[in-house]
Order: sequence, then C-alpha cells, then structure tokens
Amino acid sequence: ERQFSARGIVVTREFDSQLPNVFGNPLQLEQVFINLATNARDAIEATGRGRGNIRIQTCQQGKLVEIRFSDDGTGMAERVKEKAFNPFFTTKEVGKGMGLGLSLSYGMVSKLHGSIVVESELGKGTTFIVRIPQDWREA
Repeated sequence: ERQFSARGIVVTREFDSQLPNVFGNPLQLEQVFINLATNARDAIEATGRGRGNIRIQTCQQGKLVEIRFSDDGTGMAERVKEKAFNPFFTTKEVGKGMGLGLSLSYGMVSKLHGSIVVESELGKGTTFIVRIPQDWREA
C-alpha cells in the first residue's frame, strides 16, 4: 500500500464479499497477484505522469473465481500483447525486469486449470483477467 501511494498510485479494491475459497497453493497465487500488481505499477510509472490508478476486482463466474487487475498505465501494442506471456519477453529496460513474471504467473494459473488473459489498448491501460476454478480436482 505504501509503495503505491508513495508513487501517486491509488489502488481501488472491489472484492465480492460472497467469494468462495479456491483450492490452490496460496504462495503461488500470492506471487501471481504480486506480479500483476508490480506490472501495473511499472506501466503507470512508464507514463511519466507521476500518478495513476489500479483497480483490483473479484467476482464469481459460475464455478470460477475471477480476479481483474486493471491499470491506467501505458497499455500494450498488439504485438506486445501477443508475446506478453512468453518467457524472457520484456519491454522494460535492461536491469529492470527479466520477462519471467507473466510467464511464471501463466504457468501457475494453468496448473490450477485456470486461465489468464490480457486486454489492453496502447495509451489507455491494461486489464489482466485471472479465472480460477474453485477446485481444479473436480474439473
């Protein structure tokens, strides 16, 4: 929280109060969420505005739990979106990122029989949508 507010980033949380638990490794899910929040922060900082917004939303979609990370950062061109989950692909300058965060996140979510997709428009921002079944063992 302090890390974001110190950078002029407002984080809005819209969590469904009736959300069911999911079966999965909490440390891996935490890593996915940290990766998405960090990428949102970096995209906002890359605008040079000195401020921005991140919205984190959760809801239930049938037997899936959906988590959305949206930012009003730089957004992505189509060619970047196509490669976003590739290992070692990064748009960050040397020393700022290895290009593994989204690839690892994709792998962790996939092991839970979930999905992670990106919606983005250059200059407008990005939304990552994570969908995880309540219990992948029942899939």
